[in-house]
Amino acid sequence: MDDEKEPAPEGKPADVEEDAKDASHAPKNVRMADAQGQSLHNMPDLLKEEFQNSPDEETDIGSISIENALSMFNTTRAGLSSEEADKRITTYGKNELPEVKENKCLKFLSFMWNPLSWVMEIAAVIALVFSNGPEPFLCNVNNPPIENCESNAAPDYPDFIGIIVLLLLNAGIGYYEESQAGDAVAALMAQLSPECKAKRDGVWKTIPSNMLVPGDIVTIKLGDIIPADLKLLEGESLKVDQSGLTGESLPVTKAAGAEVYSGSVVKRGEIDCMVHATGVNTFFGKAASLVASTEEHGHLQQILTRIGAFCMGYIGIWVVILLFVVYIEYNWYYRAGINILLVVIIGGIPIAMPVVLSVTMASGVSELAKKQAIVTRITAVEELAGMDILCSDKTGTLTLNQLTVDVPTTTEGITAEEVILMGALSARREGDPDAIDSCITKAAEEQNKEELDAYEVKSFFPFNPTDKRTEAKLVHKSSGDVLFASKGAPQVMIDLAHNADEIREAQEKLINDFALRGLRAIGVCKKVGKNGLWEFIGLIPLLDPPRHDTKDTIERAVDLGVSVKMITGDQVAIGKETARRLGMGMNFHAAKIIRSQFVEGVPIADIIEQADGFGEV
Repeated sequence: MDDEKEPAPEGKPADVEEDAKDASHAPKNVRMADAQGQSLHNMPDLLKEEFQNSPDEETDIGSISIENALSMFNTTRAGLSSEEADKRITTYGKNELPEVKENKCLKFLSFMWNPLSWVMEIAAVIALVFSNGPEPFLCNVNNPPIENCESNAAPDYPDFIGIIVLLLLNAGIGYYEESQAGDAVAALMAQLSPECKAKRDGVWKTIPSNMLVPGDIVTIKLGDIIPADLKLLEGESLKVDQSGLTGESLPVTKAAGAEVYSGSVVKRGEIDCMVHATGVNTFFGKAASLVASTEEHGHLQQILTRIGAFCMGYIGIWVVILLFVVYIEYNWYYRAGINILLVVIIGGIPIAMPVVLSVTMASGVSELAKKQAIVTRITAVEELAGMDILCSDKTGTLTLNQLTVDVPTTTEGITAEEVILMGALSARREGDPDAIDSCITKAAEEQNKEELDAYEVKSFFPFNPTDKRTEAKLVHKSSGDVLFASKGAPQVMIDLAHNADEIREAQEKLINDFALRGLRAIGVCKKVGKNGLWEFIGLIPLLDPPRHDTKDTIERAVDLGVSVKMITGDQVAIGKETARRLGMGMNFHAAKIIRSQFVEGVPIADIIEQADGFGEV
């Protein structure tokens, strides 16, 4: 380790830095997710015929060997030829979700396709087409004909024009606002021109991500957004942030042969991979297709439909009565009856209501736009205003999606500041530090950067899956004193201490307490001089903290009558701890509970309604 070639650190396997979901850091009654576990493609809702359009449709790609996977996709580590890639583009399509092009004319006309508009359109047709006939109101057949009874009056142009103007105004406002939102989204998408490095014809080339096909060989590195579902080839383990797909707040470790998913972000490492699913056949694509295939009418549309149906029924009754009375009982002339029918039809509906609603919602869209919100459907403003339950993602929404250090525990004679300092001195500060090293170093710098810089790192052993800890040899720049610092999985650090048996029970109780609260703990040890004894000095709990404005936002929502529920891919314990810090309810359940009809005799609908959140989603 130092100039005298000291042996590498030793320790027992109890990984917390390698895999944030290690069983030693969660309650025993919580089922842990396995970073190398079953493919997400095997979720029941995704095993549908329309998604089976890739060579691996019957295979869990993560469970087979690399050689078998290459053989299955008829490819090699040298990649595909350009000719073969073109053939596969034809077979599997581009690596993008299908985009439905809207007919702008039909979209505009769709704003005039609802019951209220139908009544107005019927009135317009009557005013223009049927308003021809004798002008006088009464012309009884038993009396001599009135002088102008046989003259044909012109169509009722004023009413026709007024109705059409209102219809066009309402449709124009809705079409304009939604088009503006659509253009904003399109502009954002146009700024994203993702590319990736793929091996074609045996040469690494930069190509658009949408031109990837199953069997392509690509390379991914720190900071890359994974362009398709990939199988990792040989190389070092990768750290991948899947929070956008699963809600897990910490990156997961993916070893050679594992599967990584489109839309995830590489947080550490670099490796070559084989593409095994693209476009709609990726996990992200399947999930997006299921969401896009749902058809649900908005709340406002349902209200307008009910109002329109009521108006049509009510008006229809009076039209029948008037036709009987006017034409049969009193022998009114044709035009006279039509004029009365127009009055009943136009007067019987809230003819200006669609326009007023469109203007009101357009004003709401404008206000939201000032707050950097993009509204893709104008009626969503009303739906948002009528919301009484808000289901919010945890990671990155309620929280920062960024690890931070909570208050450390200490042993006798040690301060919390010293625990953080020793943790930072045993962390990688140069090059490519992982999330844990970064957050502990940041905490030490905020605490006392000068004290941190007072030590010179002579040698550093990074974390590895065998030893489960890091270790650094340090020399104080002014005094020359030699110090060793180490951090890692708590059980490993306890075993490293000279008095392990004496401290084990108390420290394991603290570790279990942290686990029950959903906190991840890092153990810290120090040793003075080469021949000194390792001393366990404390535990550093880590958490993904709430955003600074989240608690206030939730309180305001509750005051407005909105119940806020948390949805997270993290463990239930982690969700509860976040809820506790935000002042939310603590009635949490694992997501798998929703597949039950009853739980202890209680209908699942009641349990969901009363729940404050769901974990392991």
